[in-house]
Amino acid sequence: MKSREYCCCAIPLVNAGIYLALFTQIVTGALVGVLSFATPTIVGAATPSFASTVLGIICLVAAGIQLLGVIGETYALQKICHIARVVATGAFSVALAWIILSATRHSTAQSNCETSFFSNVSTEAKSEGQILCNIFPCIYLYSVASGYSSNQERDHDNFNSLGSTTNIAMNDRSYPVDVPQQSHGGYTHLRKESAASMSDVLAEPVQHASDSYSLGREGSYPPRNPPSAYLEDKDESPTPRMGQTYYDNDHAGLEQPAYAQAHPGLVIPSSQHPGVLDEISSLQAANSSLLRYPTAFTQGIVPKQIHSHNDYWREVPLLTALSLGVASVEADVWLVNGTLHVGHEQAALTSNRTFDSLYIEPLVAIIEAQNPKNAFTDSIAERIHSGVFDTSSGTSIQLLIDMKTDGPSTLPAVLKALGPLRDRGYLTTCHSNGNCTSSAVTAIGTGNTPLAGILALTSRDVFFDAPLTGKCSQRDIYPAVSPTASTDYQTAVGWSGLGNISASQLSAIQTHIGNAHGLGIKARFWDTPGWPIRARNNVWDVLIDNGADWLNADDLQAASNHF
Repeated sequence: MKSREYCCCAIPLVNAGIYLALFTQIVTGALVGVLSFATPTIVGAATPSFASTVLGIICLVAAGIQLLGVIGETYALQKICHIARVVATGAFSVALAWIILSATRHSTAQSNCETSFFSNVSTEAKSEGQILCNIFPCIYLYSVASGYSSNQERDHDNFNSLGSTTNIAMNDRSYPVDVPQQSHGGYTHLRKESAASMSDVLAEPVQHASDSYSLGREGSYPPRNPPSAYLEDKDESPTPRMGQTYYDNDHAGLEQPAYAQAHPGLVIPSSQHPGVLDEISSLQAANSSLLRYPTAFTQGIVPKQIHSHNDYWREVPLLTALSLGVASVEADVWLVNGTLHVGHEQAALTSNRTFDSLYIEPLVAIIEAQNPKNAFTDSIAERIHSGVFDTSSGTSIQLLIDMKTDGPSTLPAVLKALGPLRDRGYLTTCHSNGNCTSSAVTAIGTGNTPLAGILALTSRDVFFDAPLTGKCSQRDIYPAVSPTASTDYQTAVGWSGLGNISASQLSAIQTHIGNAHGLGIKARFWDTPGWPIRARNNVWDVLIDNGADWLNADDLQAASNHF
């Protein structure tokens, strides 16, 4: 499994999780420490003069240990949290006992409060002061008692359940424990996450609620006499799903199971009649074609208007995007010795990572699989080719080609590389008579792509990514030339995603999108914020709400979940 990126702090950002708990403890601990200095004066407790100072220092130290817990980077963080719990609990317990003792002397506390704070005020103000001084000890008691609440203690328990804090992937911001991603009603198992190749999706056999997952590891799947499996049994390995993270609490790290299933395929609810299960088992054992959907490569995947920025960075270029329903991918191409190589910069180029090997050949294979030749299709006079997504066969995947080398010399090489798709009729094409035919792939040039070269094409199957700012109204930009327009978000808008967006920034977004839509073309903003997550999501929401057609994304899983 490919190594993952980790942050300096190994605690994931979670919903009201351990960060919030630690922050609450810092604030509460500091507040208790400060207030404890004034406790004898406020509540009238008969204690030595130095007692409030000692208690204040203890509480402030407890709060400081919590702060160390937030910024810790090593396994020692767990020990810090344990120490913090003991010290904080002790400090708050002493404070609680102190307040309870003081509360028994309520009249003295009220008198001291009035003397200290309301001695030189009007009669009416003194009356109000009596009310405030009467309720103050109760409020003070409540703030101390809630200082180490059940919510905070629960988060500490969750965090301490991890075996290590050194390798929690920061791009999986779920709860800090290995919680199943979702439970499926009607099934007798909980699914967790893993990784698997795209080819496993097609080859996955039918599985039953009683099939043994462990037998599958031994190469004998499907089992002839399946015992219990897919049960919520901690001794049995869970069924993973393609392209996700697999957690192992024993090691607190990322491990790929010995047998990584792509997805559970057809899982029969355990409540089904045994006779039905027996019948399906017979069909499965016979490898019956009845159980194989002919175009199941992307079965169940819904396409989304997400653009995979620098798609070649993915663990599996193109396929990772398709598995998440991403309908637009980007490849940076460099023309070197007549071959188009793919990479972000020249130092990252290799001989085998070419435009052909990463994109053209896989697309041809996928689209051919989605358009099988048989007696049914042969009878169609003018066949319309299905796209890569089985749930939306008319959706054309957008192939954005960022030409890094000289445009006039690179464009002919790109046109040649697209030949296998063109020869099979898989490319969206606009003809000289103005008619356009949509197909499985729409190729669009960006970067150094020459507009003049695109305009010169009489039968155009490579289009131009127009500038979204300033030049969208020029006469050469229209849908048959530029289906899309894009611009740098930071330059065109500049909102960080934190705080409120200004009226001028919102107007800039609406103006750019409106200009593109006025010409009948789609709008995309690139270089949008990626961090903090809240800022990224805020920008995504504003762009989607105001009509942006493509969501430019680096974290495809997050974008797919957000869309």
